[in-house]
Formats: sequence, structure tokens, C-alpha cells
Amino acid sequence: MQLMPDGVNNPPCLTHGVEPRALHQHNFQGIVEVIDLLIANASGMGSTSYSRCPAGYPWNFEGVVRALEDLNTTLSGVTGGGVGPSGLGIIGDGGTSVNVSGNFYVVSSVAGPFAGSGVPSDPWNGSLWYKQDQGRLFVYASGENALGSGGWYQTNAEPIVYKSETPPSGTGDNAPLRDGLLWYNTDLGNLLVYDAVSSGWYESDARRSVAYRETPPSAVVDGEVWYDKSTSIIKIWDGSTWKSLLDVPSPTKTSVSTDATVLDSYLVSESGPKTYSIAVSRGLEVQNSDITLIHNTDDAYVSQHSVVYSSGFLAAFSGRLVDGYVELVGYSNSIDKTIFRPIIWQGSPVSSSYTTAFTGKVLDSYPVSFSGTKTYSVNVSRGGEVQNSDVTVINTAVSGFSSEHSVVYTSGALATFSSQVSGGNVELVAYSTATDYTTFRPVIWGGTEGLPLTTAATAGLLIDRYPVQASGTKTITVNVNRGGEVQSSDLTVVHNPSDAYLSQHSVVYSSGILAAFSGAVVGDFVEIYAYNNVAASTVYRPVRVTP
Repeated sequence: MQLMPDGVNNPPCLTHGVEPRALHQHNFQGIVEVIDLLIANASGMGSTSYSRCPAGYPWNFEGVVRALEDLNTTLSGVTGGGVGPSGLGIIGDGGTSVNVSGNFYVVSSVAGPFAGSGVPSDPWNGSLWYKQDQGRLFVYASGENALGSGGWYQTNAEPIVYKSETPPSGTGDNAPLRDGLLWYNTDLGNLLVYDAVSSGWYESDARRSVAYRETPPSAVVDGEVWYDKSTSIIKIWDGSTWKSLLDVPSPTKTSVSTDATVLDSYLVSESGPKTYSIAVSRGLEVQNSDITLIHNTDDAYVSQHSVVYSSGFLAAFSGRLVDGYVELVGYSNSIDKTIFRPIIWQGSPVSSSYTTAFTGKVLDSYPVSFSGTKTYSVNVSRGGEVQNSDVTVINTAVSGFSSEHSVVYTSGALATFSSQVSGGNVELVAYSTATDYTTFRPVIWGGTEGLPLTTAATAGLLIDRYPVQASGTKTITVNVNRGGEVQSSDLTVVHNPSDAYLSQHSVVYSSGILAAFSGAVVGDFVEIYAYNNVAASTVYRPVRVTP
């Protein structure tokens, strides 16, 4: 090789650069070190006879000769088999090809990697596929490398949140189910996270919208809200069961004697009546009594205007005055453990009061287009005398109908009541029995129309439903309409684990009975049914008066 002018390499040498200068010392040490490097490089060519003295090589003629001998032995084990830049043999196998380009080998395969939205055909074990429409990378596994049968497997967890109506399966095009995987449920409108320990999906937060369906939602969290289409009731998840907004727990009083048990008390100075639904249980026997309690400055008076029981009376009730308080007391008829659950009816005042010396006073009015039932508790006082009447009002387009289904007084009736249609309104009217000044305090119970349920059959129509584990009593007002005829029934329902018991303690109608009612325990629920007395289209509007 002819040296370039001025002693430089042009182009530059790969090893020495522009200036041709040795990288090692110009002596025996440099010679031995270079041969040692040759032995190491030759070992990487796939030699089957690698040889190098562990003791190393001295920096003299003997060391140079021995190092060259080891290099010769190592090179003799390199097998040929192809043509390459340095004469080394690299061959292709199967569909793999090997090509030489300058100083490089180019190794390629016809089986991938693939890119596209469609599933590649004829993949090899280990082939890669980039699924463009999803932004995911898959690897093909077959034989011993497959998780079951051969197929494509996603190489990593989802890079984005999975979005669908059903949860990811963890197979096929779905990413493997890993702890912490996220899934947006488009059916529920909520984000869920996967827990590998329990193999379940759990909502990350309460839903932004109320679930509206007949079947309970799954994977719920405390405070979740669900509108049950089958019962038209809003329910809340308490961590173990769905609780209706109407299922309000009541305080309990327990008695193991026949002595008086105080169930409620309030100041004598409070005006107006108190109306209670009192559920009583002893073992599997149940009773419910609806009690109205009034008082003056001398005494308290009760009226048990509705009672229903499973097999017989369990308790009786009375009122009394004790140290400036009015007390409602219950008396068990047995020394066996008896539980009382009193619920006070929470009505809304129609007005503060009406005081009049005239008869025929309108206490309340509402549009004749109203399609439900109005139930009032009217407290009446004159001097030291008091009366309370529970009045139910229904109407057609031209007439009003009322039923005074509960009345209690200190010494005699102070007023009576009726309803009428006048000027497009339904009116509740009070008639005083005397021309002395009389005060009326009307309170309305419920007063909503209720969601309509329609049937033309005489078979039972489910109008209300609640869990059998809900203790206590349900009082329901049911408005019934068929053509121009109307009826309203007040129902009280109690139950034990095996059966339900119903009392229709008030009924009012325009011209005749339109329907009857019953209760039953079906599975884990108490169910209330309505029965048409003829096969004609009839609309029911049930409203719970008590929780």
C-alpha cells in the first residue's frame, strides 16, 4: 500500500483514523496485546475450538509465538457455510433469508411484522402484528408457547380505557385481565377497576346518572341510586341490600310484661292530633294498629281506627297526661317478649288554622283535574273540647265524595265534613255543630297522584313491593279509576317471614266498589295486589302514606 502524501489516511482508517499511528505500544507488549484481542474476536465467530492460555503471554518472542498458536487453534474451529463480508458463514432457515449489503448481513422473514386492522394470515410463532385501528401490539403464539390454543395475544395492558357494555374477557383481542385494569361501562355510565384477588369489577365512584331498570344494577357502591321500574320506587344501596326511600327504620320499644309501655310523648302545649301506625310483633305473630291521639288540658283520648293481625290481638293502646306531657302507651296482653314499632304520620298543614262561627267552611280546595286521593286529619277545638277526624276525599269531573273513617273526641262531635265540586275545584267543607267559634286545623297526608298502573284483567295486578326483611307496617292509599267512576281504599299491611296480612280500613267510592286488594309474601318480598271486579280498563294510583 502506498502512503498518502504528508503521512495521512484519506479516507480515514476505520481503526486509526486520519493519522496512521498504532494504538498499542511499539514493542513486544503491543504485539502480544493485539494478538490477544484477535483471539477474543475470533471466539465470537462461533468457534468450536476456542483456546487461550489462562496464564497469559510474556512480552517476548516466546509470548508472541504462543499467542499466535492459540489464535490459530481458535480460528480452526470456525466453520464456513456461506459467503459474507469476512468470509463467515450465516445461512437462512425456513422462510428466513440472509443477504449481504456491504459490511452487513440483512436477515429478513416473510412472517411479519405485520401492520393493519385485519388479522394477518399464515403467522409464525413469535410473529408481531400492530393493529392500527386500536393502537395495540400483538404476538402470535402456538404450540407450547400458547396460552391454550394458538392465537394472537396482546403484548401489554390496555394503553387506553376499555369501553363497552360488557367487561373485557381477557382473551382474543382483549388485553389480559390485570390488577388495576380500567373499563368504562357504557351501559351504566361509570368507570370500573379490576381486582385480581377477587376476580371482580368494582365501580370507582357512584354513577353520574340513576340506573333505570327492573333488575338491580351490579358492582354497586354505597350510596348508589336505582329507580326500580317494576315497583316505581327509588332505592339506595346500603352496602348489603337495596333500601327503598320509603323503608324508613322506626325506633323499637320492648315489653316483657302487661304493664304500660310508653311509646311516644310530647308537651301538652302542642296542639293538633298525632296519628300513629304501630307494628307489634311477638315471635312470628304480628299486628298493626293505626291510632289517633288527641288531648285537652285534662285528659288524652285515643281512637284505634284500623287494626290487622296474623292470628289475634297482641296489644291495646291508650293515652294519658303525665307531668305536663301527653303519652301514648301500649299494653301487651302477654308477658312474653313483645316489640312495638311506632311510626308517626308526617302530614303537611293545609293552613295554620281556620276559626269561624259559621257552618260550611271550605278547609281546602284543588283542581278537579287532580287524579289521586286526598286524605286529611282535621283537628277541631271549641273551648276546652277537641275532636279529630280523618277524612278521605275523591272526585269525578262533577262531584266530590268523602269518607270520615276515623273520629275521636273528648265529649261529643264538634263538626262533620263533606266534599263538593265548585267552580272547577274540589272542596273539603267543614260543618260546625254549633254557632260558637270553632277552630279547624287540617293536615293532609300524602296528597300526590301516584304513578298510574293500568290493567283490564281481573287477575292480580302488582301495585307495591318491598323486601320481607323490612320490619314494621306499610299504609297505602290506592286511588282507583274506571271510566267516570272512582274509588279510594286505605290499606294497612303487616307481615311475618311466611305471609302478609292486609286490612282495608277505609273505602270511599262514587257509585260502587271497583276493586279489592290482598297481600302475600313471594320469595324475599312482600307484594300487594289489586283485583278488578270486572274485566275493564282500570287505573290504579298507589301512594304510601307511611314509610
